[in-house]
Amino acid sequence: MDRGAAAGSSAPLVLALLALALGAVVLVAPAQAERSYRLFVEDAAVEETDPEWFGAEKTWMKMRTVNKTMNVVEWDLDLLKELTTDVQSKWNMMEKVDGNYKASSIKGSATVCDDLHSKRPSIKALGYSRSSLPKACPIKEGLYSLRNHIPNENYFPVIIPGNQWRLSNTWSADGKTVIKFHIDIKIDRTRKLQG
Repeated sequence: MDRGAAAGSSAPLVLALLALALGAVVLVAPAQAERSYRLFVEDAAVEETDPEWFGAEKTWMKMRTVNKTMNVVEWDLDLLKELTTDVQSKWNMMEKVDGNYKASSIKGSATVCDDLHSKRPSIKALGYSRSSLPKACPIKEGLYSLRNHIPNENYFPVIIPGNQWRLSNTWSADGKTVIKFHIDIKIDRTRKLQG
């Protein structure tokens, strides 16, 4: 076999391997980049509940100040009916522009049961996996809670535009809202986090 022909036939393979290696570097680089922000919780609240599903007096969500640089999210859900795979979850991220929250293209939906194990950043920010909610459905009637939750920047992209965002989540059954709540987050660019 001609050595020139052999070298020529391996050139595409070498180029393909080089491209693959460069692609791997590009994919790894953002994960190790320095984040130029921290998340700071500004507010958290339950906006609406269905009295057939949640006890109004024991169902709440709030932001609690720990110190000048840290707020945490806490909530109790007093579930009055068994929650099954039929209950849907819709969430969206809204950016605050000119004093009002405007819907963005960042949104999604699943069953609440699927959200309990979701790896999506916005769902992780709600703290389901750290709460006393069971990790699978059905979820029996009872009081479930979350304490001292700080949304983790590592679940979010290295670069986030804007300064203030609202994560809104609505659970519904048979087309009817059973609970709606939100967490407002400020993108604090004065303190950096190593990614």
